[in-house]
Amino acid sequence: MKNLISITVIILLTCYALMMCGQDVQDRIILNSGDTITCEITLVNDQNIFYNYYKRKTQKSNFVSLNDVESYNWVSLNHVNKAEEQKSLPPVDSYDHAQTNDKNQVDLSCYLFKNKVFQSKQMDGAGGITNGEGIRFGLQYSRLIKNKIWINTGLGFLRARNVYHGAVSNPHETQFIKTIESYVIQIPIRIRYDMLNWLYFKSGLTIDIQTNNKEGVYLDNQSGIGFTLICGFALKITKSLLFIIEPEVGVTRLNPFHRNKNPQHFLLTGISFNIGYLF
Repeated sequence: MKNLISITVIILLTCYALMMCGQDVQDRIILNSGDTITCEITLVNDQNIFYNYYKRKTQKSNFVSLNDVESYNWVSLNHVNKAEEQKSLPPVDSYDHAQTNDKNQVDLSCYLFKNKVFQSKQMDGAGGITNGEGIRFGLQYSRLIKNKIWINTGLGFLRARNVYHGAVSNPHETQFIKTIESYVIQIPIRIRYDMLNWLYFKSGLTIDIQTNNKEGVYLDNQSGIGFTLICGFALKITKSLLFIIEPEVGVTRLNPFHRNKNPQHFLLTGISFNIGYLF
């Protein structure tokens, strides 16, 4: 009986010791406020500490800025002070928004494009519009609203150039030719999704307002609601500065402000070169 009691006591003490050891190796984050977070640290970079914790038996993830941390204990690293860690940490992977505090981005953009004019039905005996080219300068603003998801808007000034060729009914008649320039203000409302640290997709609507040719002479006025699809490739030059290349496809006047029976649209295909700033 005594041997059984002794064995039971030894087992209980062993279990207690193992429990205490398990508690000792838990990661801890000590904040400047004096609060302590008991957790499992998963990643530390030069701005944040990422960790897992349990709430009501459910594992959840969160992060805390190093600016709010006095010190932390990561099991594999033992006790590490913030100042010491800053010296040894590798640089953050370029454009990794999921691991930074940057939630805003401003871009200066220059879009070079080809402009194809098309309509649902070609009119017999009518003149034709040749495909042209153009340029757009703009300012964009993006705001992080959820992990990897941004809302994007801005203001762009677009100039497109096409040539109108009048119909010829008489072979001896001189064909009427006129260069047409279209000036359009574009206001995008788009959603952006970050696929990788350097790759994202952006799509949504544009509010287009053509400031000239309001009567639609030779070429329809392009005021209306358009659509764009963009693929972005970003290179982080500095901690906050980005160089971005965006192949873009867009259509104007899907929902025209000035309706007619056979509307003309712009199909824009080109590349935008952006300089972005994160903050």
